[in-house]
Amino acid sequence: MTSTTNIVQRLPLCTELPPQIPPPMALGREERERSSPNVSHQITLERIVSYWNNIGLVELASMWKLFILDHVHAVGYIPDRFATAAKWDRRLFQIDVKSRVVRLNPQSLQQQDQDPVLVCNRAIVTFCEQNRDISRFGVGIEAWLQENERFVRGTCKAPDYHPILTRRPDLEGLRLPSPIRGILGIATAGIHLNVYTMKGNDVDKVWVSRRGPNKAAYPGCYDQIVAGGMEPDDRRNPWLRLCHELIEEAGYITSGRHVYRQQHGGAKGRCVGEIEARVSTIYFRTQKDWTAGAAEDGHVEPGLRFCFDLCLEPEEHPEANEADMEFSVLSVDDVKRSLQSFRWKPNSGLVTLNFLLRKGLVESAADRRAISSLAHEGLALELPEFFSEY
Repeated sequence: MTSTTNIVQRLPLCTELPPQIPPPMALGREERERSSPNVSHQITLERIVSYWNNIGLVELASMWKLFILDHVHAVGYIPDRFATAAKWDRRLFQIDVKSRVVRLNPQSLQQQDQDPVLVCNRAIVTFCEQNRDISRFGVGIEAWLQENERFVRGTCKAPDYHPILTRRPDLEGLRLPSPIRGILGIATAGIHLNVYTMKGNDVDKVWVSRRGPNKAAYPGCYDQIVAGGMEPDDRRNPWLRLCHELIEEAGYITSGRHVYRQQHGGAKGRCVGEIEARVSTIYFRTQKDWTAGAAEDGHVEPGLRFCFDLCLEPEEHPEANEADMEFSVLSVDDVKRSLQSFRWKPNSGLVTLNFLLRKGLVESAADRRAISSLAHEGLALELPEFFSEY
């Protein structure tokens, strides 16, 4: 018989942490819809930052911490609502209720010739299997497990995994099923490309992607036309991920920092612009609400994003490679209005705010301070060293 620990049984009175910003995830759906901001010039960019970067460092530190093996740094922050509902198999996890610590340390590693990374990866899948019937974990886990079962039978491709980021080389390759990264509060890293045109010395237009209406998360919201999460094959080099996403999402190829249209057969077409040498980074800590979809409602995302900029030739019109996305072009004023109406995927909106700041398009000192804070506040989680080579 499986031996498990359910934290809530040992903590009979567990309340959720008080949210820092107007708490969309703490309200019922109808209340949240009524409270969601509509288009309004009265909503400041500072307010937008606080709405999407909505977990303070103190609040984050008060959550349950996830550790792996003997690693001294936490790899995730688990909200109470998930930590207290989960079944924690004592053969896989050590639980310290007083310190609010969960440590993945499978007992099977006591046997010789066991690869710690592979054992931990299998243990996390087992954790998903043991918690597939818990409603708070949403539909994401069940769908992932069903896809994994079909993969084992050889009837479909492997389901999506997300890397667990640390600086230890011996822990390289740690991963977990993507649907639980926000349940365990694992750090994410990704790239976004701001694509724009100039008129004289001023930013004129910004190219944006609109998510399809049938997307489970943030349907109909704006995004950068090129964006994607870092993967193990990227060798911690954001540039490699950018080049991959450029081809996949917009049909562009690179030579150095120059960007070209891809012709039939993969040949290099005409040059359409040059990616700027400067790469900016932002950090955010977001607790998601119902707009993220049923599978991610309430999830926590400590995120790092690498922000690239591409100035396109004015006559160039990028086209989406994916059927459920469409590209369009907005004026700077329209971009600001769309941000004020919260019509962006949160992390993409924060990247856009950072772009506006760097291009000198933010007038208010308070707005500038709020956006600038995204560049240096950090995540309170260990991150590997990334580098970018063209």
